[in-house]
Amino acid sequence: HDLRQHLTVLSGYAANKDLDAISDYLASFRKHMMPEWLPAYCENHAINAILSYYAQIAENAGTTLEIQAQMEKEIPVPEPEFCVLLSNLLENAIEACQRQAGSSQIHVRLLQTCPSLLSLTVDNTCPEPPKWQNNSLHSSKHNGTGIGTRSVKNIAARYHGGARFEWKNGMFYVSVLLNPQGEDQFEA
Repeated sequence: HDLRQHLTVLSGYAANKDLDAISDYLASFRKHMMPEWLPAYCENHAINAILSYYAQIAENAGTTLEIQAQMEKEIPVPEPEFCVLLSNLLENAIEACQRQAGSSQIHVRLLQTCPSLLSLTVDNTCPEPPKWQNNSLHSSKHNGTGIGTRSVKNIAARYHGGARFEWKNGMFYVSVLLNPQGEDQFEA
């Protein structure tokens, strides 16, 4: 959601063909929002940038974020869609952790097992079970269901995969499988 606002600003500058404004905005973003050194979680630069951005937010919020990523430089789905999916899950996990008292943690695992198969899990502490409404997660930001989990499910389905959301013993678990060259095999 924060990332969406940044993209909106950059899109506005691009529509006006204002390259200086784009350059200035990105320089300001790097100075104020990104750590000086980006860890290399995997070979894909866009995914590293997303992971580093949310790692900084988690650290600033006092949330422990553990990341394991085995991804190739080229991924089998469009990078922007995967970055939206990953950003959505990380932002939701961090927000859930910020709403709880005491220590909080997030575990992220990204695995590209072959050129065309991706799995992603994001697990976070969540002392209280989330509310469900009509088989969808209820939003903590407004009345009704959230659009984030629906977006994740739609992206997963588009690439012959699926997404699961479950709560158990104080943890919220999200599992996503993307299999763009395969048949629908993952039960949502």
